[in-house]
Amino acid sequence: MSINQNIEGKISAVTDQVYRISINDDAQECSTCGLKGICNTHYVEVNKSEMDNAFHTGQKVSIAYSKVIQTSFILYVLPLIFFFLGIVLTRGVLQIQNELILFVAALSLMGLAFWIVHTINNKYGSSKYKVRIEPINT
Repeated sequence: MSINQNIEGKISAVTDQVYRISINDDAQECSTCGLKGICNTHYVEVNKSEMDNAFHTGQKVSIAYSKVIQTSFILYVLPLIFFFLGIVLTRGVLQIQNELILFVAALSLMGLAFWIVHTINNKYGSSKYKVRIEPINT
């Protein structure tokens, strides 16, 4: 299951190293958002070296990213699964009931999961999970 997301924005600033893209200038979109009370970042900064196109201030762009569900699962759920797996394996297989040892084992397996996430990111991150920023022709 792959859900593609496209967000429209506008280049609000250009420096030597980065483009600042304003995500939302429309207050109407913010009024319907469930996170409006805690959200305060309405821009993203992107390194120029990672871009295929050159942009200028005021230009409208589309930020497209794909594999949102897969990326979220790998980043958030996988370490959580490994944490609980550490508790279950330590308690069930090794028959250890000491809570401190259970907690250390769970953290160790969660650390392993983060290492797996890091390895996946190094192997596939630049090609499969890349965010694309394209100009919008108006």
